[in-house]
Parts: sequence; structure tokens; C-alpha cells
Amino acid sequence: MSTKETIAFTSAGISKSIGIPTLFNKFESRKKFCNKYFSQNYNYFWEELKNFESQISTKTPSLSHKLISEHDFKVITLNIDNFHTLAGSQNVIEVYGNLHKVYCTCCNNEFPFSEIYKNLYCPLCGNKIKPEFMLHKDNTPECTTAFNLLKPNQCVLFIGTSFNTTFSRLFLYKAQCLRSEIHCFNQNTDKQLVDFLAKF
Repeated sequence: MSTKETIAFTSAGISKSIGIPTLFNKFESRKKFCNKYFSQNYNYFWEELKNFESQISTKTPSLSHKLISEHDFKVITLNIDNFHTLAGSQNVIEVYGNLHKVYCTCCNNEFPFSEIYKNLYCPLCGNKIKPEFMLHKDNTPECTTAFNLLKPNQCVLFIGTSFNTTFSRLFLYKAQCLRSEIHCFNQNTDKQLVDFLAKF
């Protein structure tokens, strides 16, 4: 068993084995995953997001999620599906936020996603409701929190990460600068992780 502190950095590929599409694939392009589209196509935005949420609600965490929890790795995830928490991980940074929370754009009260199935507007003040997770071009303080987890000579596991996002590439670069032990699992992540952890 490695004595190095280990961080699991996960993205959409970790959930492929349980049939979860990426949010960008679901929304077809980033043009629909931004504040402008949200403002101009409010009702359609929520219909699409409800469809996505309904797919997630029928699934359970993958084997990779469970293995990460069993080994008590710190987690940094770009996913918004809450599966790391459901699998039992205690130390999870959701860089882009969480799909299962929404909030009022006026009074800032927070509600569970289920509120959207009742009403697309705030039940307290009647204004628009927005997802808690980050829309494209939003800023997120969790990026800084995630970077601050990196320390010299850690072990960093990139799981289901294609490095298509600026954040993932920067995180990899910083880990390399800190001489982290780096491992990437991007194809059949469940099997790759099982084989790796058997020797870990």
C-alpha cells in the first residue's frame, strides 16, 4: 500500500460504465450551457436539464466511485452527478458544483432539484431559479480550493479525464511541477483502477 497522500481527479469518463452521458453531449454544445442561453431559453434549458437529471437519478455509483471511497482518497471532480458522495467519499471538491441543488437568482434561497418539477420559478419570491452548478464562463471558487490541495510528492490519479478543459490541463501541469506521481485511467476505467489498486 502506498504511503503517499493520494488525490483522485475525476471527470465524465468515470461514469461511462453506468451509462451517464456528459452534460456537454446532452446539451449538444457549450452554446446551450451558458448564461446567455439560460436567460434567452429559460423553459427549454430546464426541460433539457430535467431530462438529464432523470437519467442520473436511475443510476448508482460506478465501481471506480466505490473504489475511490474505499481507499479514502481525496476527490476533485469535474462531474456534477454527486456519485462520489453517494459512494461514501468524505472529502470531495465539486469544481463545477452539484446538479441536485438550485437557487433563486434574486433572494438566493437554495432548493433541491426536485423543486424544478413543481415550478420553474422561486416559490418564495417568484423570480428565476438557476442551477447551483457552474454554467460555461461562470467563475468558481472551488478551482482555487482544488489547486490548494496539491502538495509536493503526492500521488494523483486522473480517472476518466480527457484533459479537454483548461482546468484539468492546468491541474496536471501543477501536479507535474510538484513532482507528483501521476497515473491516468481513461479507457475502461473500472478495470484499470482495479488492476492498479491491486498493486498500490
